[in-house]
Amino acid sequence: MKHLLKKSLAVSSAVAPLAHGLIVPTDVNITIGQTERLFIDFSTGETSTVSGSVTATDAILSFGEGFFTAKPRLSFSNADYQASADGNYVARYDFGAALNFDTTVINNSDFGYNRKGPWHDDTAGNVGYAALQNTATFKEMWLAIDYVDTAKTLKLISFAFADTADDIVAGQVPEPAETGALMALAAGSVALYRRRKRLALKKSA
Repeated sequence: MKHLLKKSLAVSSAVAPLAHGLIVPTDVNITIGQTERLFIDFSTGETSTVSGSVTATDAILSFGEGFFTAKPRLSFSNADYQASADGNYVARYDFGAALNFDTTVINNSDFGYNRKGPWHDDTAGNVGYAALQNTATFKEMWLAIDYVDTAKTLKLISFAFADTADDIVAGQVPEPAETGALMALAAGSVALYRRRKRLALKKSA
């Protein structure tokens, strides 16, 4: 079954600059099987299993092709992204763990192979976290993933990003003060848009 879900952050990088110290989360809750792919645009928060339906695809969650169909994979359409690695595989973090980018993997990064890897034998409800970084924008992010090894399904629950200098941990979300700051930025952007629209209408009258 095809899913189509577009989620926009209250404040995206296109609306207002991300203030230092803020964590920007996005809920997703989409499950894919071996025949589906999940396209992700981190800057807007858009996610979809339909190709071309997000503004700009940064990453793709999928299962490998041919002999490798039972193997989850993280691919990057944006060359600035890399994933934290555990050997040759995408590293798996528990909630609250510090993210480590001393070793990274890039395009077509596998979660495991031939019954090996840190995600091997994961069961439903046993949420793990993948860690990504963008070397151009100096952002780090976590992806909350519920992978079921026996069923070969992968659910992206949510993701969040912040400045590399903030050293976020797996699963970290904004504190109440940060949420208020995000809402204030969003409200300010909306107010500015409305003001410009009113001025434009007056000029055309």
